[in-house]
Amino acid sequence: MTNPTAVNGLASQPQVSEYVNYSKSNLFDQVEKDENGQFKLKVIKKDKLTHDSYIYELEFPNKEWISGLWPGGHFHLHLEVNGSNVSRKYTPISLINRKGSV
Repeated sequence: MTNPTAVNGLASQPQVSEYVNYSKSNLFDQVEKDENGQFKLKVIKKDKLTHDSYIYELEFPNKEWISGLWPGGHFHLHLEVNGSNVSRKYTPISLINRKGSV
């Protein structure tokens, strides 16, 4: 007998937790964005770990905001470096309920 919750041999996604209301607006709905849907964050701390790895702390426009980003989630950062546009994924290591920055 096959598993009725499996699709193509893979288990289906778990149901969304009843304790999290994903319909509430989040900080990304509240901040003013440019024509590309992007907004600026201020780098308030930069710690060098190795010759090519850093930990950044980014400040939100409102000190009361939290990212609410779940473990494994990430932001897409866009910046200009030496005249070239660069895009990188950034995975915060801060707590999901930390106020004001990630």
